[in-house]
Order: sequence, then C-alpha cells, then structure tokens
Amino acid sequence: MRPLLVAITVLLLATSPVRAQSTTFPYEAIVDADDVYARSGPGKRYYPTMKVRSGLRVSVYRHDPGGWYMIAPPPGSFSWIRVEHVRRTSRNAGELIADNVVARVGSAFSDVRDVEQRRLSTGDRVEILDEKTLDVDGRDVPMYKIKPPRNEYRWISGQYLARPDKIAARRRSLSERSLSDGSGDDGGSPFDRKPNAYVVDDKPRASTRNGIRERPLVRTLHGDAVRRSLPSQAQIEADRRQLRKLDDRFRSELRQKTGEWNFVTLDTDYKQLRKDAALPALASQVDMRLAAVERYSAIKQEYVAFVKLTRETDLREAQLTAMVRRPRPRIEPPSVRPSRPRAPEETGGVGPLPPKPPIPSQPINAQPRRKYAGAGIVQRSATTFTGAPRYVLLAPNGRILAYLQGVEGVDLSRAIGKAMGITGSRAYRSDLQTDLIRVRSYTPIRLRP
Repeated sequence: MRPLLVAITVLLLATSPVRAQSTTFPYEAIVDADDVYARSGPGKRYYPTMKVRSGLRVSVYRHDPGGWYMIAPPPGSFSWIRVEHVRRTSRNAGELIADNVVARVGSAFSDVRDVEQRRLSTGDRVEILDEKTLDVDGRDVPMYKIKPPRNEYRWISGQYLARPDKIAARRRSLSERSLSDGSGDDGGSPFDRKPNAYVVDDKPRASTRNGIRERPLVRTLHGDAVRRSLPSQAQIEADRRQLRKLDDRFRSELRQKTGEWNFVTLDTDYKQLRKDAALPALASQVDMRLAAVERYSAIKQEYVAFVKLTRETDLREAQLTAMVRRPRPRIEPPSVRPSRPRAPEETGGVGPLPPKPPIPSQPINAQPRRKYAGAGIVQRSATTFTGAPRYVLLAPNGRILAYLQGVEGVDLSRAIGKAMGITGSRAYRSDLQTDLIRVRSYTPIRLRP
C-alpha cells in the first residue's frame, strides 16, 4: 500500500500545472490565460467574483482537490456586510460593534452573495468601498461593500497559473491544447446575461486533471439565448424558507430549560435540508447549524450529569450537617445542700437569717452554641466560567456540598484541605445548580465518619 501511495503522489506532482518545486505557501504565480474567473469556492459550482487579466501576479495559499488553487483576493474583489453592525469611524473606514457578524463574498457580475467565509467580531476594522441597499429575504437591507477581510480567499483553476520561470513553456502547452480540443477559458462565461446565474460549461465534457475526474456541468442553448441548468430561484427561496423555519425551532428549543432540550428531530431535519439543498452555499450554512446543535447537545449532557451528582450529595450533606449541629450533653452543677438555721448567738441575737438564694442551674464551661451554614472539607473549585466561585465545600467522599465565596476580609485559601464549619448566608444559585455560601467566618471541626 505504501509504494502505491508514493506512486500516486509522484504522479500528481508530475501532472500539476504549477510544479511544486517548493511546498512552502504562499508562493507567487502568474495568470497565463485570458478570460479566467476568480471564484468564491473551489469549483465551477461556486459563482465567479470577477474576471482576472492575463499577466496578473497572485499569491497562492493552498492547492485544493480538482486542480483549484486558493489565492488572495485579486485587486477589485469585495465583500458585503450589514450596515447595522458597523460604526463608521471615517469616510472609508468602520469598526464592528457586534460579534459573529457574517461577511459575504461579493461578485462583480451581480448581487449574489451566498458564500460566507468569515465572521467578524466587535472591534474588527473594515475598509468601506460603497453602500447599497440589497434585497434580503424580501426586505431592503442597507449593506456596506467592503474590502475582503483578512483570511478571506478566492479560487482559480490551477491550469491557468504558472510560476514566473515556467511561463513560456506553459503558454506553448496551452496553445497546443487549444488547437487540439478547442478549449479556451475556464469553461464558462460570466452569468450568461442574467443576474444571479452561475457560470457553467459551454458543452458537456469531463476533465481528468491531476487524476481527479470532475462532474461536467451542462448548459442548454436556445438560439442566441442561453438558459442555465441550475436550480430555479423558487427552489433557492424554498430552501431558505425551510432553513429559517428550522432556525426558529432551534431558538425556541434553547428557550426551554437546559435539561429539557431535545435536538434529535432538529438534527435530522437539518441533515435532510443539507442533503436536498439546491446551492452548495446554503449547505455550508446548514453545516454551521449542525455544529451548533452538537455543541448544545454536549452542554445538555454535562448539565444532566452535574444535576445527578448534585442530587446524590444532598442526603450526605444533610447527614454531615446534622452531626455537626448535634447539641452537647448538658452537665448539671453539684447540688447545693440547704443551710441549717443559725442560732441567735451566731447571728448577734437577731434571729435566724433567710436562706441564701439557689445557684442558677447552667452548664459548666458553657459557650454559645455555634450554628453553621455548612460543614465539610474546603477545596479549590474546578468551575472556570466568568464570576464562578473559587472555593467549594466537599464531603469526605468528594461530593460537592456547596460553593464558597468569602466576604471582604475572609481568606479561604488558609482553609484548603481542612475540615471546617462554615458560618455565613446560604442561598441556591441556578447557574451553579447548588447552594452558594457567602462565608463570614470558618472554624476547624472534626467530621464524624
């Protein structure tokens, strides 16, 4: 198996239009053909963003299957972003004021913008080129035309790129191929005179560049008119409506309590939509939703496990608290013998004195009984979210009894690893799913087994 893999690798490198003398990316290449289109993704199913001229120097960042090379956006490339998420700082500059904002790849041939590669965050800066109102799901939405953000790319068929030192030989090879099969550009023309149309092949054929067979895309000709054999606008809108319905179900599910989340049917419906999607760009948006479903499913599992553990500790916590609060045995003082009446001569002739009042009954060495809010072993908390308590009170078997947060002046670090009786206010915290004790003081105790 290993010799076969080596042979295939050598064959791919030998047949690549731009020979990989160096595998270091990025490297510089030259567009060595006319009417070549930069596209929004690695394949002819992705819409073209612009036409690049012969002789243009581009930076190649990656080689993708099918002979498509990922390049930096050529001069003139642009993207779209909603105006409402940008605070304009100057005539040609703006700053994001929201997180998770989608930047959509624009096209010079129409207002199509189905592909998203980047999501921007608060504080990110953008270069504003123009402003335009576009139709978004039947609504007019103001959008900024911006310079492509960092780490956004375009794709060109690798057969039309050459390294500077190989340009002459590359042109001779393309000329011979053009004479033999009549092929010219990348097999398409821009949008066939109709907005939002994708570029497809003029005639059905299959390519086997780099040993990878591509599925041909077909165009149907009717006289001088060209009709695209792609999904209709009605199909695309139907898929978008279905995606919005599933998103509404997703948001509705997240409004429920964490333990009641159920994403089984939602996950199935998202996968079915991805399978039936008319556009690859919409399928990629569904993939983002499926990743979110997976994350929230993991959150639910962790939550259920935590609640189960918390419930199991309730009984043990009550037992420990009862043992600490058990009253000490009352020790009665020695009984006082009644005094005998004194004779008059003993009292100066004034008769017998009244008896002394009895000594009040009280425990020997009695102290006020301390009431603890909790008792157990103090340890550092493993909870890491923002604002989480730094300490936790554990039972001897390691179960969580309560979280601890010292008031000003109380240092709980000195109590780590020790059995302590905790004094303070105790209340339930929903985000912790258990109690939180605000510690005013703590006292060493001995826990009974």
